[in-house]
Amino acid sequence: MPVREQTIMIIHAEDHWVTVTAVDEELWYLDSLRPHKPLTPYVIRQLLQLFATRVQNDGKLHLMIRPTTPQKNNSDCGVYAATYAMELVVGNIKGIQASFDETLMRSHLEELFINKRCTPFPKRDQRNTGRRRKSIQHVGC
Repeated sequence: MPVREQTIMIIHAEDHWVTVTAVDEELWYLDSLRPHKPLTPYVIRQLLQLFATRVQNDGKLHLMIRPTTPQKNNSDCGVYAATYAMELVVGNIKGIQASFDETLMRSHLEELFINKRCTPFPKRDQRNTGRRRKSIQHVGC
């Protein structure tokens, strides 16, 4: 059934997990492997089904691929997807590009489930010194 309300969800992307959010008129795609991992037909099909009410007359879906903090290994995509979702839940949009403390992410996620409480993930106390990344508008899933 297509999503008709504002939402934040984690979806499967073939051996990978990503976060998508629909707020007002915008649909965001948050991927800890971006920009290196392209949208697959599997993900595109899910997005078109989930957000069918947002598909334009030409069959395209307006999607903003937002810059995020990249994962540093091949096993933390689910933790990062949950982290992005939690940052959005608590209203910290800038948090999706934060410098997370990877040593505490899994234990923090476990605490969230045990305590049934929404709290932001631990971050390192450092400034982001890299180039500022921009959102990519992807029109045409």
